[in-house]
Amino acid sequence: MVGEIISESWARSNRYTRARSSESADNLRWGFSRAAWPQYDYSPSGRLAIVIHTNSWSGLRRSYSDGKTQSIETMLPEIIAGLAEHAAHLRERRRADEERERQYREAELRRKREEAFGAREKRRLEFVDAIHQQLLERSKLSAVLAHLETATTEDPNRAQSIQAWIRRRIQQIDALTSPEFLDLSARSAKLGFVEPPNASNGGDAGNYHSYSSSAQLRFWSIDEEKELATSIGALEWATRLGLVPESETEVPRS
Repeated sequence: MVGEIISESWARSNRYTRARSSESADNLRWGFSRAAWPQYDYSPSGRLAIVIHTNSWSGLRRSYSDGKTQSIETMLPEIIAGLAEHAAHLRERRRADEERERQYREAELRRKREEAFGAREKRRLEFVDAIHQQLLERSKLSAVLAHLETATTEDPNRAQSIQAWIRRRIQQIDALTSPEFLDLSARSAKLGFVEPPNASNGGDAGNYHSYSSSAQLRFWSIDEEKELATSIGALEWATRLGLVPESETEVPRS
């Protein structure tokens, strides 16, 4: 783990001569930043050394070698203590790296949870807005119907077709916004108004992209015997309830 190595130390000697010093000085005078010759020569010293090839910027001692007054053998306690210090430093670095990784994963999980929650809330609001729009239309139709019923008391036959159409539209809106149809429309769009159990731990964080763009209010044909609900169009629903004559559903021939 620490990466210690036992090798032979190298001795350094000044390799500058009068000629090389002069040549290097010429280079510097002419604007060259590098000397013409390396300043030192390195050669094996014949002395034993221990070098730790890790923790370069830790400030810990990383090399031990034989010297004039000391030897590797006499420095063994110091070397062992140094290795322990390096090992402790590596453990701390690993712990810090793991902590940073953990914090990153938690931050990423929180971000995904927020995105998923925001996507669910957006679709819920769109669904509620669609209901509100229908209720606004119903209020408008009811006001017009009340006006017509009051204004035609002297001649009830006038504007009857308009009143009949308004009543049909109100009946359609009542069906479309009924709790039964709203529940079916929401479930069909995989739209829930209760947070999923695994939302707190991010289990559904990646699934919000699979949602459809918006949840729509739908008409439904319900088969009680088969316990089956089928989405149908507004015309088909009105025809089945007898609000629209059967002939109106036929496609005219060209």
